[in-house]
Amino acid sequence: MKTLILEMRQTYRDTIAVSGIGNLIRTVFLACCVMATWMSQPLMAGNGPQNYLVVYDPCNPTNIAVAHYYQEKRGIPEVNMVAYDFPKSADGLCLKQSITDAECYTFIIALRNYITTHQLTHINGVVLAGETPLNVNQSSGGLGGSITTALWYAPNITAVSDITSQICTGDRLGYNNGAYNASSATHEIRSDLVFRSQHCWLSTHVGFPGTQGLRPSEIFDLLDRSKDADGTFEEGTIYWPINGDIRSATREYETRTTEEWDSIGLANYVFGYSAPPYGSGKIFGGVTNGQYVARNKTGAPGSSPVNQRAVQGMVCGFSMPMVPNTNNRYTKGALAEHVTSFGGMIGKGLFRGYEDVGGQMGLTEWLRAGACGSSGTVVEPRAYASKFPHARLHTHYYKGATLAEAFIQAVQNPSQLLVAGDPLCQPYA
Repeated sequence: MKTLILEMRQTYRDTIAVSGIGNLIRTVFLACCVMATWMSQPLMAGNGPQNYLVVYDPCNPTNIAVAHYYQEKRGIPEVNMVAYDFPKSADGLCLKQSITDAECYTFIIALRNYITTHQLTHINGVVLAGETPLNVNQSSGGLGGSITTALWYAPNITAVSDITSQICTGDRLGYNNGAYNASSATHEIRSDLVFRSQHCWLSTHVGFPGTQGLRPSEIFDLLDRSKDADGTFEEGTIYWPINGDIRSATREYETRTTEEWDSIGLANYVFGYSAPPYGSGKIFGGVTNGQYVARNKTGAPGSSPVNQRAVQGMVCGFSMPMVPNTNNRYTKGALAEHVTSFGGMIGKGLFRGYEDVGGQMGLTEWLRAGACGSSGTVVEPRAYASKFPHARLHTHYYKGATLAEAFIQAVQNPSQLLVAGDPLCQPYA
């Protein structure tokens, strides 16, 4: 099916090149696809396909294919598809993976103008599809932040200086997310004035196919299983390996969230030894004869679980979880992420998701392994727990939030955090 779609798109391009009716043929075909998708899925209140812009750079066929495959999969209206010419490298051949705060401001204003011109005042979010810039840097150099967070904050931006001070903050805390939800209550997230305290655009990246990103086939598979996850309510277990790494210790206090999970029936297993000096010295998961005994076939205490058949989520804190070697099966719509400095630096010295300096795994490995959503920072964030998803991410998701709504409610200071996955994925509603 995916091969057929790609071949048909090539046919469209060839038709357009030789015939003035090419645009009409393509428009009619896509309209039929969108209508068929709408008729085959339940209507969604609040944040649905009609509430998202899909933004892609038409500079290469892969970007076009990914964007329009997502459109057809989710039933995104044709008017919501935005082809944007992102800044290119000096030779004009490649997209810049980092753009300046001024270039980001130009991008955001262009989206606002598009919304106004096309009377799309109901837009609540932006999906980045295909190869796009991933981070935003100060024009003067130095500090940077995430493109998805810049879009979260976009409705509040009135000048380049807003991006500089709130998004391009490097290892400072930066943007205090108004949609962050410190309670167990789960909210609908919208950008209109009724939700003034949350005034934001939901934004994620649905698949980066560039250097060391996902292969196009892997992106299509991700979009397939994300759509197929909707409303399945597949039960599994949230795994939380604890260890003595500062990446783990920085979120150890959040383990109290397991009481919340227990109260709503969300199965979880926290296991490992929080070794000093960074950890508390506490042992999670049980002790026999003074030795930690893992109940879930882990290779070593505090490491990733292996051979598990229903991983609903992963809350990790180490630089190299070794995801490709764990033989786990993820439930439909699973979320998995880890605290490390460079998890979102896709395409910058990474090899299949691994950074060759410092041995840090990229977020793409979770998606490649079978998860539907993940996140990672695009610049050094320091060990601030508030810059990464709170464990309550899984509470919001399990209580019916979409992937994008769950993430935006779970991160207090997201300036450096890149969020990846289908924002409309909603397994528990």
